Amino acid sequence: MSLEQTACDAVLTDLKAFERRLTEVIACLQPATTRWRIVLATVSLCTAIAAWHWLTDPLTPVVSLTQSLWNHPFFAVTSTLLGRL
Repeated sequence: MSLEQTACDAVLTDLKAFERRLTEVIACLQPATTRWRIVLATVSLCTAIAAWHWLTDPLTPVVSLTQSLWNHPFFAVTSTLLGRL
């Protein structure tokens, strides 16, 4: 066996070990990822619903932005949460 072949075998073994470890780490993170996706989807949906109510309110164009957000606390809270996620 040549020196080149030995080096290639060593690299291939290292790559296979790295792939196994990466697969193991990703499998371990899967439940947390699913939870965060559910949280993100829920907050996004709540923000979209609150934004619809905020934009269809006839008082929104008449009052100031701060007063409008004060009148719609659900939108203010969910949009802040979505910004922090």
